Amino acid sequence: MRLFLDHHETDFKRTYGKDSSEFARLKAAEAREYDAWPAYGIIYKLRDYNLHCGFPLDHIKMESTQDPSSEEATTVQFHLDRDELLATFDWKSKVTADLRALPRHFTIEPLIRDTIACFRRIYREVKTVQIEHAIQSSPEIIEAAERADSTGAPCLVEVEKTSSGIITNLKHHLLPVDFALRLRDQIRADEISDLFPELANDAVDPLADAEQEVDDPQYEASLSRGASLLSVFLQHGGPSTYLNDSLNRQVDSVGLNSMVAGLMNVATVAISMTASAIGTTPEAILGNISTSSTRHSRQASPGL
Repeated sequence: MRLFLDHHETDFKRTYGKDSSEFARLKAAEAREYDAWPAYGIIYKLRDYNLHCGFPLDHIKMESTQDPSSEEATTVQFHLDRDELLATFDWKSKVTADLRALPRHFTIEPLIRDTIACFRRIYREVKTVQIEHAIQSSPEIIEAAERADSTGAPCLVEVEKTSSGIITNLKHHLLPVDFALRLRDQIRADEISDLFPELANDAVDPLADAEQEVDDPQYEASLSRGASLLSVFLQHGGPSTYLNDSLNRQVDSVGLNSMVAGLMNVATVAISMTASAIGTTPEAILGNISTSSTRHSRQASPGL
């Protein structure tokens, strides 16, 4: 999330200027989503929570449903603890109020859906600004190309000189003549929104592809076993006799390899979804966990 916002803000500052109307439009688009959609601010701050406080997952809930016309389906929900989040992190006042409005234990998937829809609208504004500028610039590009020699590719030459006038560097920039001609001949300013039909439909479910049914009973059974163990671990605050009993039952029932595979599958799903929600990568989360573990280990063992 931060990567998306920082990239476009930096690009707009460099291209149009920090005090430009274009940059102001980008910031206004971000502010509209922040003000209108609680999910936007919550997911934005969850990224900071993950960096400073750790993994926000509280527990995992699995449900199996049986439709008379289809096979059994298993859904996995990742729950966060509202009170734990509020007690362990300094949230902004608006985000604090939005968090308080949520149930004590809430799922993260609806927040991800709403936030992706927010990004779709912000990105639509980004592309609209860029296309508007391209339309405005196309006549100048075409005129410059017509003045140039008909042979070769028309370009602009950037000359770098010293204070005494000595040329130190030459850079050439090809003029996008073909693109400028298409803009002039085919696109009007009031048609810009038609260029991005995939961004115009806010009803599209951004997580639909991730929720396609997995036709693999062994994988679903593996997820179920891993989720049940992780839920016991979270519910009892870590290692406990309850967890040991659950581990032993699974080892006796399916074997050690199957039990480990279940835990790995659930961990992979949980980390991937959290990375998507907070705007980072699964590798970055694992790197933070590894660094944190190493730091705590050294604090506990000064001699290392």
